Amino acid sequence: MGRLRKGQPVVAVTLIAASMTASTASAQDIDPGADDILRAMSDYLAGPGSFSVTADASTDILMRDGAKGQLTATGQMVLDRATGFHVTRKGPAGQTTIVFDGTPIAIANEALGLHLFIPVAGDDDRADISTTFLQPFIACTTPEAWTFTVNSEASYDWEDEEWAIPINLQVSKMTMIGKQPVSIGGGVRYWAESGPSSPEGWGARLFVSLLFPKG
Repeated sequence: MGRLRKGQPVVAVTLIAASMTASTASAQDIDPGADDILRAMSDYLAGPGSFSVTADASTDILMRDGAKGQLTATGQMVLDRATGFHVTRKGPAGQTTIVFDGTPIAIANEALGLHLFIPVAGDDDRADISTTFLQPFIACTTPEAWTFTVNSEASYDWEDEEWAIPINLQVSKMTMIGKQPVSIGGGVRYWAESGPSSPEGWGARLFVSLLFPKG
């Protein structure tokens, strides 16, 4: 009872997410080699009139009693600079679709009963926006069901020529609360580079995810 069986699908629902940012530490210089790599990636993506990106991700969770669970997700983004973009992501919480055709942004997830339309129209003389977002990550899961993750959520503002680069270190643990399997974790964030509207220094985040075995 209360165990995940091998090959058993899992649905994860995140309950709590909190972040705090402090501005006591100053930003440090970025390694020139890393800056060159990020700029080369941004320059490449800025060139084509259209492109697509496909991603697959999986996380294996092994409990002390040998039971194993796996969380998988797939995603695809198709972007055309003239007509907009179309994003789909299939994961434990169903399929989420995001569509933008120049007017509102539409977000839908049938499994969660989510249907949103976000207007983006504004004055013709509003400031131009041109931003590239990059999210490299490395994650490692131990036999004891600990997961260690290092990632960044870097963005570059082409209009102001400013980088915002937070670096995140996270640790999570698969465990049981009574008969309920859960993933509990937390981590720290440091802003290696901050733009005019970005936080500075150190931050922290905590999260709890409930895992629901099916079958």
